[in-house]
Amino acid sequence: MRLSKRIRLYSIILLGTVAARLFFHALTRFTFDDAFITFRYAANLAAGNGFVFNLGDRVLGTTTPLFTLILAALGAIGVPIPTTALVVSLLASGLTAIFIFRLADSIGFGRFTFVPVTLYVLFPRLLPTDTGGMETALFTLLVTAAFYYQYQRLPMHAVIMAALATLVRPEGLLVLGILLAYIGLRQLRRVFALAVMAVLILLPWVVFASVYFGSPIPNSIGAKLALYSRVWASSTSDNFIFVMGWHNPFGWVMFALAVVGGWRLMRKYQFGRLEFVWMLVTIVALTFSSTLVFRWYIAPIYPIYILFASASVLILADKWRMLADVSRIQQLLIGAVLVILLAVANYPTVRNYRHEWDVLSTIHDGVIRYIHANADENDVVATEDLGYVGYYCERRILDRAGLVSPEAASYNRRGDYMGLIIDSRPEWLVISPSDPTAGFLDSAAFTQLYEYRKTFASPLLDAWEFNIYHRME
Repeated sequence: MRLSKRIRLYSIILLGTVAARLFFHALTRFTFDDAFITFRYAANLAAGNGFVFNLGDRVLGTTTPLFTLILAALGAIGVPIPTTALVVSLLASGLTAIFIFRLADSIGFGRFTFVPVTLYVLFPRLLPTDTGGMETALFTLLVTAAFYYQYQRLPMHAVIMAALATLVRPEGLLVLGILLAYIGLRQLRRVFALAVMAVLILLPWVVFASVYFGSPIPNSIGAKLALYSRVWASSTSDNFIFVMGWHNPFGWVMFALAVVGGWRLMRKYQFGRLEFVWMLVTIVALTFSSTLVFRWYIAPIYPIYILFASASVLILADKWRMLADVSRIQQLLIGAVLVILLAVANYPTVRNYRHEWDVLSTIHDGVIRYIHANADENDVVATEDLGYVGYYCERRILDRAGLVSPEAASYNRRGDYMGLIIDSRPEWLVISPSDPTAGFLDSAAFTQLYEYRKTFASPLLDAWEFNIYHRME
């Protein structure tokens, strides 16, 4: 393929991926609450206040240092941080689609290279995670690139991508470990140089985090274990069904295709063994997780999972001559049918995320306006949704989940949710009465210290509301 033609094709893939995600974001306007935690770290860093959530508190409550630094760098020159997060994610998604195309082309998909690309561009579980403000799209890009370069026998490139992925999310260590172990078994002498390269990439952050925060391990990891092991965590079977998407017929179809196609890739095309190990370990870890499994945890496996599923078409092409000799017109027709099916599959996704955003933004905006109007600048606000509220209310936050407030972990570990409030004595408490950690709201010990002020709810969902309490002096 001529260079100009390849560049034109890559441009179409990138622009198509970006357009699909922009359209989804325009319809839903959805941003994950956790994304705003990173946004506040980046905003403080850009303003010269340090790598902190609350001013003066050196607590590593975000798990994505590299993504935070990127947001802060652009924020320092005046680019709005939520906008930066979306743009970075859109570009990362577009580049991931190009890597999927190159992988499929290298493996031997031939005339069916468009199938995994189309699936990725419109995959229902990826549209929200790639546009929701999280670091997911960037992490997915780096992991996909690492496996691509390893398949191309460029281990140095692969290790660099995996090391950078580790700076975006801790799970990158798994990819890095798998690659180094595989290379070490085949080329023991070379693995040392590759390991040194990985260390050189990771060491600056490890040293900085150890000095600045006291540890490179994010505080949020232990905080989630302390809280979600007692509340919100699902059973092992529920986790597995959620991870595999088996609550939906689409998930069952994708799984069946991935089993058949993955076996074909590994046996005939010598691709997928390392990737299968990585996906399997990820799925097992999430299935047996004692904490809440968030939606964006699963997304990074999908580019490879989609390649596995798409490979089932190669089996059909081997059996049916008419598929092997498919024309350009037939490719377009197959692609159009695939787009229509994916559009139908995305309808409930768009509807659900739009509804969730309308509910959350209505409640959160009301809380923020009230805090701005009634709380002093130095007041402490205790809340459970610390992302959106914390980013926009611009007050010191006592994080009941403990992600940026380490003192909360010991209370959550023993289920003493009122004890944190009584002992810390924040001026304001924002809490949902339906939350399993809110059972103390009617207790005498709490009502003697705090008075109810206001409830914010959404007309779209009566069961979801936040109450505001103020400490009585």
